[in-house]
Amino acid sequence: MLELLPAPGMAAGLALVGAIAGVIRGLTGFGAALVIVPGLTLFMPPEQAVATNLLALTATNAMLLHGARKEADHRTVGVFMLACVVTLPLGVHLLTALPAEVLKNAIGISVIAASLLLARPRFRLASAGLPLKGLAGGLSGLMGGAVGMAGPPVILLLLALPTPAAVARASLILFFTLQNLVLLGLLLWAGLIDRQIVAWAVVVGVPLVLAGRAGELLFRRGWSAHFRPIAIGVLVLTGVAALVG
Repeated sequence: MLELLPAPGMAAGLALVGAIAGVIRGLTGFGAALVIVPGLTLFMPPEQAVATNLLALTATNAMLLHGARKEADHRTVGVFMLACVVTLPLGVHLLTALPAEVLKNAIGISVIAASLLLARPRFRLASAGLPLKGLAGGLSGLMGGAVGMAGPPVILLLLALPTPAAVARASLILFFTLQNLVLLGLLLWAGLIDRQIVAWAVVVGVPLVLAGRAGELLFRRGWSAHFRPIAIGVLVLTGVAALVG
């Protein structure tokens, strides 16, 4: 495994990406992939960035999952999952079939669009029925498989609903954990995960865990609202970097 570790410069870059993503995820419950995937495309092809991101997130979700299982809206998470498992295979097919440049541009555009939507004053919904939740889950599966960023559809929907912040955060953590496990199986089947990906995921995952714990402690102390503008700015910058890198 040691011979598969990246050179010092690349290792520092991967660790920095993981640390920034960890703080954002710990504070908000989402956003890690929106940093990791475009950040990793500066060092590796898009399909490897998606696989490394997935493995790092799947391996590090345990620290956040314990509390999330108790606070999450399990009914909503279940609807999201039923819809996303239908579209995940199509997303993985696009990941393996589309040219690298197309995928890289799609990643950058997706991050910038999601960041701008999150920055807007929130639109409000009194409630959301099964069709709307199913649509959000299906789009999440498609984006998760194709560009490794499943968050925007379900995040935007939950933020629009009158859901307590802790419940929304826990629901996102639980949903992304379950979705990542399904996607992990699909990427293994497609041959996109090997020993090199595992080594890179370790380099990203260690600072992701440590910074995620710090971000969660800040969330519990009420720092989430103050951090939101900074997080959105970081997401926009990573999206631009993916486009021009």
